[in-house]
This record gives sequence, C-alpha cells and structure tokens, in this order.
Amino acid sequence: MLSHFSDLSREDSQFIQRTYQVLFGALALMTLLGIFSYTQLPPASAGPLMLLDSIIWIACGWFGLRNPIKAVFPIFLIITGLCLGQIAHLYRPDVFLTAAVTTMTIFAGTSCYVFFSKKDFSFLHAGLNIGFWVILALSVISFFVHISALSLFIGIFGSVIFIGWILYDTSQILMRAEQLNYNAHMGAFDLFMDIIGLFSFVRHLFNFIDD
Repeated sequence: MLSHFSDLSREDSQFIQRTYQVLFGALALMTLLGIFSYTQLPPASAGPLMLLDSIIWIACGWFGLRNPIKAVFPIFLIITGLCLGQIAHLYRPDVFLTAAVTTMTIFAGTSCYVFFSKKDFSFLHAGLNIGFWVILALSVISFFVHISALSLFIGIFGSVIFIGWILYDTSQILMRAEQLNYNAHMGAFDLFMDIIGLFSFVRHLFNFIDD
C-alpha cells in the first residue's frame, strides 16, 4: 500500500492536482456567496436557507446522494455558502473568523500529514461512521437539554470526528487516483463536506469558550 503513495504516475498526480483545484475553487466561491448573503440578503432568509442546508446535508451526507456529481456539488455549494452568510450574523465576527482560520489550518496540517507520512487511513472508516451517528444523536439531545458539559463535549468530539474524515478522505483520494469511477469532483466534494463539518464544530467550540 505504501508503494502506491510513493510511486504516483503523472496521471495520478494530475488527478490529485485537479481534485484540489476544484476544492479550493469551491471554497473561494462559497466565501463569495457567504459575503453576498451576509451583506445583501434579508434576515428572513436565514430560516429557509438553514432548512435547505439541513435537507442537502441529509441527502448528501446520510443517504449518499452524489450523482450526477457536477450537478449536486454546485447545489450543495450554493446552499452552504448562502447559509453560512446568515449563520455569521449569529456570532461575533472575531469568533467566526477565528473558527474559519483554525479549520483551514487543521485541514492543511492533516492533509500534509497524509501526503508526507504516506499512511493509509482506511481503518478509520467504521469508527468514523459510528462516531458520526453518535455526534448526531448527542446534537439532537442537546437541542432539548442544555447542559454545558455536553455542549463542550459535542464541540470537541465533533471536531475530532471530522479531522478523522479529512485523514480518511485524503488517503482515499491518493489510493483511488487510478480508479476511473472516482473523479476529481467526487474527491473534492468529500473534502468540502469534511471542511464544512469541521468548521461547524470548531465554531461551536469557540462560541462555547467565548461565552
């Protein structure tokens, strides 16, 4: 397995480069959409956007709706960007910005670790799936029962789970570079969801600390 990482062909390298081009392009567009939403859309749009965001996350994250990826990804991107712009109104600007910078720093660090360590993180998959459902259940409970310790735990545990997903999906992108049915948009979409998921829990954690 290690030789797969160290002996990437030119085509594999181009695939990986294309994946990250799509990812960073999506993040840039999401940021622009967020700024537009924050400055131009009325507060009344927050509710519908959050509802749409929940629906698209359930469809793509829980039920694996990914095809056609070149249609699903832009829809997910637009809804997420506009929704984050409205969510930003609920936080202090410094808290929101600090959470965003921290998220991207963690993403860069974990991605570099996979690339340079050449480790295969496929073994995390089962645990991450279980962790996802655990954090979902705890989030539902916290919606009805407000306990400070539980809120803190959700922020920490959710962040750890999505850091694990970044490690897993990054290694999968490297290993699947030769697979014809796994294209750059699929890899970028996986990482995009990981980043947004991590950001949501880091933001939750920083907001808890700020309070």
